[in-house]
Formats: sequence, structure tokens, C-alpha cells
Amino acid sequence: MNVFCAVRRVVPRLAVLALLCGTAMGDLIYQATFSGAAGSSNGDAIYGVTGGTATIRDNGTGTAEVVAAPGPVAGGYLRTFYPNGAAAPYGARITPASPANSLAALFSTDPTSGQRQLEGGLDFFFQNDTDLDRGEELRFIDNDNRGSGGLRLVVQGGSTSGDLYVEVIGNTGAFGDGTTNKVTKATSAFQILANRLYHLGVTFSTDDATGQTTVRLFGLEGNRALDTSAATLAEGFLGSLSFNLDESVVTNGFISGAYDIGSLRNSGADKVQYFDHYRLYDAVPSAFLEVPEPCTLILTSTGLLGVFTSLRRRRRAA
Repeated sequence: MNVFCAVRRVVPRLAVLALLCGTAMGDLIYQATFSGAAGSSNGDAIYGVTGGTATIRDNGTGTAEVVAAPGPVAGGYLRTFYPNGAAAPYGARITPASPANSLAALFSTDPTSGQRQLEGGLDFFFQNDTDLDRGEELRFIDNDNRGSGGLRLVVQGGSTSGDLYVEVIGNTGAFGDGTTNKVTKATSAFQILANRLYHLGVTFSTDDATGQTTVRLFGLEGNRALDTSAATLAEGFLGSLSFNLDESVVTNGFISGAYDIGSLRNSGADKVQYFDHYRLYDAVPSAFLEVPEPCTLILTSTGLLGVFTSLRRRRRAA
């Protein structure tokens, strides 16, 4: 059955695209689906990107490539080979179209109280060639805006802090409690095992009344949706941490420009990693959705154009 045709008469066009592509489009500000690439050399363009551009990031010793074939999720995927001892990074360089499509869009200041706020989230699919048991074997994001009064964000896993943890790091006094680093850890019961696909997600939300920011971690094995209201491990909730940002110290949030994703740290042994469907939101979605197979047919701009053209023709014929 053609799912798109079945629902097109009762759901607006953009809602259909959100349904098929597994995104909460109202909050989605950047997406890289890795549907293909111009080549496998450093700087080559990656296809299947909205909200900006992406290019291959290859430091020369290992490899980073987009494989335009059915992969861990659906369609193309990003594959990295990181040799032991090599310098980072291997993956993709993300270049937002504007600050509104960047990690900076998760940060704001309350106009009444002046309280700094973080609101939004990100998710991605990940597969490792071994059990994730070496120090910081997963280092997916690491960017630093502390030089501009902002924050450093690190999304990683594979150490005593767990198979997934997120660090929000500030300058001295950033959190008003004498610390400079807030680490949100996944429960030790969650483990990333060799050659299995995992859907991982992170949300940031700030309580308007108290100014308290909460980071929540989510993860499930397989191509499955992550409910951001989940409360148990079985539902995909892995852990959370709350803190306050001191507005006298924190004047900016995360970076507004380009940054890298993928294999960003040497971990003591050769490693092959797979990444797919990186998505960034400027508000917490109700769920980080799975990726249905039809999404692979309409993610590129030409595919979207074909869908809309087909809709118009069928509507006129009717």
C-alpha cells in the first residue's frame, strides 16, 4: 500500500512529510540524513541536509564516507574508520544556514527575569563495531563557546560515566555553585553493544518559574521512537540532571557557527562507527521519531519537489 497516497487527502502536505520522515517539523531546525555525497574526500558535500549544509570531515589517516545504500536505519549513512593514535576528527562538518539553525538556537534569555534558558534537543542513530567499553569511545559532539561567555557541549559515551553522557561546561561561576561542569549520565543498565543500532537523544528544558534547566537522556536499541516524556528504562529514559545558569557569567549559549559530528576522539584502538539521521530542535519535541522506509525516497530536494508535483497532478486529475 502507498502510505503517502492513503493519507494525503486528510493530512496537510507538511504533516505528511513529517509523518513519513520521522521529524517534528515545527521544532526541527537542522537535519542531516546522509542520503549521499559528492565524494569521500575532506570537504566533499553531503546530501540529504536541511537547515544548512554538511561536508565530509576526514583528517587524513582514517576515512569518513557517506555510503549511499541501505544502512543501519534507511537509505544512506555516515561511516567512519578511526585508526588508533590518529588525530580527530572523522565524520561530518555541520554548517548551519543561520544562527536559527544552529546549536545557539537552544539558548535564550527571559526578557522579564533575565534568566538564561536552554530549550530544545538533538537525536541521532549510532552503531559501533565493538561493545562500547573504552574511554570516550563515542565522542559525537564537542564544541566550545566559553570564549564568548557561552558553554561547551560534549555528547559522548564509553567510560566510567556510562555508555551515554552529556557534559555542559561553563566558565568559572557559570552554575553558581562552584562547579564548571555538569555531567548528565545514563544509567549503567543501558549498554551499547557491538554491531547493534541505537537511537540516542538529548533534551534541554528550563522551568520559567525557577530558572532551573534539566538535561534528559534517551536511548533505545533499534530504529524506534524515543518518547521525551518517558520515565523508565524500558521506555527509553536513561537519566537526567538539573542545574541553574548564572546570568552574570553565562551571556551566550552554544556556538552559532560550524561544528563537527562523528568520531571526534581517539580511544586507544581502531574503531569503525556508523551514524545516521542527526536532527536538531529548538524546542523539545514530543518524541524523537523512528525513520520509516518511505523517508529515503523524499529526503532530497528533488524528491520533495517530485512529491509536491505528484500531489498537484493527482489533485488536478481528480
